[in-house]
Amino acid sequence: TGFDYAQNVVVIHTLPGLASAAGSAVDAMNLSVILGTLAGDDTVIVIMRDTNSAAAFCGEIKSLLN
Repeated sequence: TGFDYAQNVVVIHTLPGLASAAGSAVDAMNLSVILGTLAGDDTVIVIMRDTNSAAAFCGEIKSLLN
């Protein structure tokens, strides 16, 4: 339902119950700039290697949604 980043952390908001699936999908991307994910009920935290990687990742998500 939304996403943003601060420094090297990307926060992805999903519908309730879907964060685990979203986190799993991000993990399956096998990107070297992603250190890992942590999923709750409706929020995924993605730890990136650096701020530039987080910004680029959010840009990619945005381009996919438009």
